[in-house]
Amino acid sequence: MMQGRSSRSGGGAAIACDSVPPRERPASLLCELARADSGRDELRCTAVEGIGVVDVTVNVNGQCASTVFEFAPPRLEEAPRHDARGYLLPTTGGTLNCDGANFGSPVSLGVNVELLWSASPAEALLPALSEARILHHDHTQIVLRVPPGFGRGASFAFEVDGTRTNVAEFAYEAPSLVSVSPSDVDAEGDTITLVGENFGKRDPRPANISVTVRLGSDLCDATWIADVRV
Repeated sequence: MMQGRSSRSGGGAAIACDSVPPRERPASLLCELARADSGRDELRCTAVEGIGVVDVTVNVNGQCASTVFEFAPPRLEEAPRHDARGYLLPTTGGTLNCDGANFGSPVSLGVNVELLWSASPAEALLPALSEARILHHDHTQIVLRVPPGFGRGASFAFEVDGTRTNVAEFAYEAPSLVSVSPSDVDAEGDTITLVGENFGKRDPRPANISVTVRLGSDLCDATWIADVRV
């Protein structure tokens, strides 16, 4: 069941039943008749799954009253349930689970969802992020495949059947060091290997991304080997 709200149209006055315009995606309401404390009749209804604005029409022996009902808009959690740090991926990329509500069902409702990126002032992220793809979604989660990349400062949102969600932040994880080999280096200098994570999926220098290594204040001539080794 999806949360929603109603709005009255025309005061709910009786109208000709054939004058109610059908919408592109009709929804059904399961209702029961009840008597309100005010003495008026009430139809207490449970809405099945839906999205957007739908018509509500009451037909009593050929006389109809109409109003509209609006399902709650799509909403994106600012951080995933499993990681309070926000939406993060290693520089190798991977699957990103985006939690929220009211995304609709592509199977039963035929909902169209689009991914929108913004990376200003971190424009270097956009070439990689533009290749991200939606794998699948349901009412509460959208799953993305995000390619390898570097950096932080990107934000994203979704557009669900023309209604845009709020914006959430995204970043690739920062590099981390696990070990330096060898631990003892001759005073005349030698080749050392840095082992860690998030050094990049590919050699980042052709993409004009800065990767530098310093020993104290001295800049080293570094050679990228793999995501975990420099």
